Amino acid sequence: MRYFVAAGAVLAATLSTAAADNCGPNNNAPDAIGNFYCAPVKAITYTDVTLDSTYHLVTNMDPSGKCQSVEKAHKGALSPLDEDVSIHFKGPLHLKQFAVYYPKSNPKSAATSKQRRSSLDRRHGHQHFHEHNKEVREVQERELQERGDQITATINGKVVSWAAGASATPAPDKPKAQANYVAPAKSKDAPEAPKAGPVGDWARAAYYDAKSQKAEGLVFLNNLGGQGSGVFDNVYGNSLSYAGSDGASGASSPQVLADTVIKSNSEVTIFSNKTCQEADCGYYRPGTVAYYGFSGANKIFLMEFSMPEDGTSGWNSNMPAAWMLNGKIPRTAQYPMDPSCSCWKTGCGEFDLFEVLDSGNTKCKSTFHFGEGQGLGDSDYFQRPTGEPIQAAVIMDGNNARAHIQVLDKKIDFSSGLTSEQVEGFFTMSTGKDHSQMPWTL
Repeated sequence: MRYFVAAGAVLAATLSTAAADNCGPNNNAPDAIGNFYCAPVKAITYTDVTLDSTYHLVTNMDPSGKCQSVEKAHKGALSPLDEDVSIHFKGPLHLKQFAVYYPKSNPKSAATSKQRRSSLDRRHGHQHFHEHNKEVREVQERELQERGDQITATINGKVVSWAAGASATPAPDKPKAQANYVAPAKSKDAPEAPKAGPVGDWARAAYYDAKSQKAEGLVFLNNLGGQGSGVFDNVYGNSLSYAGSDGASGASSPQVLADTVIKSNSEVTIFSNKTCQEADCGYYRPGTVAYYGFSGANKIFLMEFSMPEDGTSGWNSNMPAAWMLNGKIPRTAQYPMDPSCSCWKTGCGEFDLFEVLDSGNTKCKSTFHFGEGQGLGDSDYFQRPTGEPIQAAVIMDGNNARAHIQVLDKKIDFSSGLTSEQVEGFFTMSTGKDHSQMPWTL
């Protein structure tokens, strides 16, 4: 398997203040557990995000614990995260509002078609594992034999190749971030990416408001299969399940997430309210609660949340996060004992939006992951919102092959739609100088 990254792929960050860069020539050291934090920012933009690659698509999960897969090709702007994705929130985190938008010119998006309403899903009590997070469950430390894959990328105008798991040379002054037994459904590609980028008006496809307990076009799930819904066994562990209203328990039917803080070491996952019986999700674990995510290369997520300090410590505690996954990952095994039972390791896609990497830290990182050891990111960070909630926009702009995370300067109404002027304003909202640009490294 080979990876190809578009020429000139870069990451740029906009400084939130005039703070000094902690990763400059005279101050270029990681923290105690090996993570770099360069400068606080209000916005991060990933540009020229175009991949031509493959990943291993799970096609069967045998009751004995053996999983089969086939190689699936993906190509184009923001692939493979132009496929349906789920959005994950890990506590301690208080989600106040959440909304999903699609271009009005995109009638094929799952969430823009007519859908029945539902209440919501449920929690996932495992760790958000990355190779840069050194605390890992023993059952997830099992190493598979290296396949000797090669990665090819264009960095600073030069084509370079290296073995998967190795690192490309980072820019001089910027260290890189670490990063039901059902017959298998016939898999097909995600809906065609819309032709319109972030221009024109955008329609709201899903919405949640904690205060009013309004939930439209989405469902709340978690990884507590066996608690009211979903399944649990000693081979694959917990499947997806409906989330209880507290975000920390399971439920037998969709529930609306309460206006409450999701506890440490608890996780809530948001999918669209379109079940995999209504949409072709491909193969998913027998017995799991299975919903379709948010698809297409052009989509916007607005979220309002805080990440309060809860005073806990230890394994996986006080480490809130918000991130995006290819929907195939949680529908099979998000935290598998055998990595072949998930497409994560082979690169079906993860995008960390705001992630605290160690207990009690007040800095949040952002990183793309396209497989084990293959992280695309920077070492600037967002300030963890421990007090008042912040609003943030995550724009997946397939038309221009870019992904943008923006902490909003002013709170906005998560209205029924967004204008082109509002969306363009998300790209120009922050003031301050542009941070130094850095080539991506796989």
